[in-house]
Amino acid sequence: MKPVLMLWSLSIQFVFGMENQPSNLTKTGFADVNGTRLYYEIAGKGQPVVLIHGFSLDTRMWDDQCEELAKTYQVIRYDLRGFGKSAMPVEGELYAHEEDLKALLTYLHIEKPILVGLSLGGRIAINYTITYQNVKALVLADAVLDGHKWKDYSMTAVYEAAKTEGVKAGIEKWLDHPTFAQTQQNSQAFRRVSAIVSGYSGWHFVHKNPLKPVQAPAIEHLGEIKIPTLVLVGEKELADFLEISETLYRSIAGAKKEVILNVGHMSNMEDASAFNYLLFSFLQHLK
Repeated sequence: MKPVLMLWSLSIQFVFGMENQPSNLTKTGFADVNGTRLYYEIAGKGQPVVLIHGFSLDTRMWDDQCEELAKTYQVIRYDLRGFGKSAMPVEGELYAHEEDLKALLTYLHIEKPILVGLSLGGRIAINYTITYQNVKALVLADAVLDGHKWKDYSMTAVYEAAKTEGVKAGIEKWLDHPTFAQTQQNSQAFRRVSAIVSGYSGWHFVHKNPLKPVQAPAIEHLGEIKIPTLVLVGEKELADFLEISETLYRSIAGAKKEVILNVGHMSNMEDASAFNYLLFSFLQHLK
C-alpha cells in the first residue's frame, strides 16, 4: 500500500496520444445485444483487457491507456448504455450494466478477460465478477461499490439543476462537483474531462434510469472474489471513495492497494504515468 513517488525517474516511459484514436486500432463497431446497441473498440492481440469508463464519460477517458496496452494485450473499450455513442436506456425496460457487458463479450467471443474499471466502471467490474466469475483479474480505480453507505457524497444539486434549469446547467453543476475538484487543479486533465462530459447527453439527470434493483449488494459478496485484484485510489480522492478502496482491499483476499499521489477521482487522466506504471506492473506480474 505504498503511495506512488517520483515515477518519472523510472526507466519505463509511456507515450500517449491525447486526442487521437490509437494508431493500432483494429476494429470499431456497434453490437446489438441485450436489447440495446453498444459502441466498442478493439485494438491489439493477446490476453483480453476490458476498460470500463465512469459516469458521464465514454471510451475517450482511456486514451492514455489504450494505445500502450494494445502493444501487448487485446484491448476492448466500449460506451456503456446511455453514454457516448451507445444507445440510451428506455424508461420502463429494466437492464443491468453487467448483463450488457456479458452480452458484448459473448458477441465478441471474448473469454476470461481482465477487467479495468474506474468509478461506475469499477462498480460494473465488481458486479460482473461476482455474477459470472469468468474473469482473470480485476483493476478497480476509485470504484463505486454497491452497499457502501455514503456519508458526504451527493449529486442531488446536479439533478435538481438539470431538471429546473436544463441539462446544460446540470452538466455545468456536475463539472463543478467535488468529484472533479482535484482534477480542476490539472488544467490539461480537466480540459479533457470537460470536453467528454460536455458531450454527455444528460439523460440520467432528467430521466429515471431503469436499472434492475440490486438484490444482494456487492459489498456482501466481496469474499467470493478469488482472483488477483489491484485497488487504485487517488491520494486526494473524496472520503467515501477512500473508504471504499479500503473496504475492497480488506475484503478481497490477496488484493493489492496502491495510492497515487496528488490526484483525485480521475486518477488515470490526472497522472497517466503513475496510473499506467501500476497497471502495467500488475499485469506483468500476472504473466
